[in-house]
Amino acid sequence: MENEYIERGINIQTHGVKGNGTLEDLQLMNNIITKAPPKSDIIIPNGSYSFIGGLAPLTDGKNLIGVGKPVLDFSKAPNGTTAVKINGKAQGIYNVVLKGNGYQDTNTVGLDIIGSSIRAKNVEIYNFQLGIDFAHDNTYILTFDGVRVHDTTVCVYGDMFSRNAQNAGERIVFHDSGLYNSVSAVYANGNALDMYFENCFMDYCNEFFIFGEGTYYFNGTHLENSLTNPKRVWRANVDRFMTVNGGAIVGFTNCVFNLFQIHRIVNENSTLGTVSYNNCRSYFLASDGTYKNCLSEQRVYVDIRSTSNILYSPYISKNNYPSVVPAASFDKRQVDFNGKVAVDLLNSKIVTTFDTPTNERTFIKVLF
Repeated sequence: MENEYIERGINIQTHGVKGNGTLEDLQLMNNIITKAPPKSDIIIPNGSYSFIGGLAPLTDGKNLIGVGKPVLDFSKAPNGTTAVKINGKAQGIYNVVLKGNGYQDTNTVGLDIIGSSIRAKNVEIYNFQLGIDFAHDNTYILTFDGVRVHDTTVCVYGDMFSRNAQNAGERIVFHDSGLYNSVSAVYANGNALDMYFENCFMDYCNEFFIFGEGTYYFNGTHLENSLTNPKRVWRANVDRFMTVNGGAIVGFTNCVFNLFQIHRIVNENSTLGTVSYNNCRSYFLASDGTYKNCLSEQRVYVDIRSTSNILYSPYISKNNYPSVVPAASFDKRQVDFNGKVAVDLLNSKIVTTFDTPTNERTFIKVLF
């Protein structure tokens, strides 16, 4: 497979690129990219390559392909550098590591994407202010497979609204990817924006998501954070996973939330948008001071002669509309449900009170 890539593409080492951090070497690399024919594969053999500035844009269907997993090191590049820019359609970047010069106030971008039908596969991006930026006009149908982004201010930036991006944001898909150890995992806003995360992981950010408008679906994704764990350099600095500032629709299916010292998933001050859960599990710190597990379809035991029941849950928010339904008793008969339900947002709990004490043991089910 490696020989196949090398034979069909343009090998930068064969053309003299050394990755030695000199201006001449950067100019040579960019000359190769610029003069390569349309739809060329630009091949980077395994190794470490230091560049003192960003690479020329990949246009006209050109692909950047690493053999092994070479490191493109931009740690000596100045602030304001965009490491790799793709501007076109039906092209991509594969099997490389992009290393930046720092995430704090550097105005740097690891991978900047403008166009459609663009793919990034087996790519690691770190130490940039923005890891991936696709908030541009005419940018849609983007696929990220096995991509890891970490140590950034924002792993994935898609704020179409602030840039007034037009004809953009449709079908942004992440497969088997990870966003972690950063200030934010995703910062996104846009009416037409729809993002999908399949079998991904989100770990240890100050806050994972800032959503405005748009649609965001997570399936089979693991989300983990901590508020006070001293062993984690990166961890939450707010008691939540996400903030919804607009009318975003957010859905989690088959997801696992490890909140540890965190009480809730959604900002208690978020009033717009909708957040729903299906077949999810969470481990969290309840407001009564104990750690608990909670399912998004939680069966709750009700003992005989009960007058009330309390369920602590991190799913509770102003963006979610839980329902409490009766379940069958031990003898399989349906039990009359005469309860009243009150949602306590501050303490992330649902309190169900019964008009009369229950006359037998039963269950209720709370659906988020």
